[in-house]
Amino acid sequence: MRLSAEDLIQLVGCAATAVKEAGVLIAQHDGREVLVQHKAGGESLASQVVTEVDI
Repeated sequence: MRLSAEDLIQLVGCAATAVKEAGVLIAQHDGREVLVQHKAGGESLASQVVTEVDI
């Protein structure tokens, strides 16, 4: 499937909005202690860590 230039512009706008909203959410937890859990799988310990911010 090929996307038109208009489709790509729309996707970039959605991605930019999502990034900004994620940044605000992450900033709200800056400097606070957060709950850390672990999930099975992944190639490294870092890929198994899940924080409340992730959720």
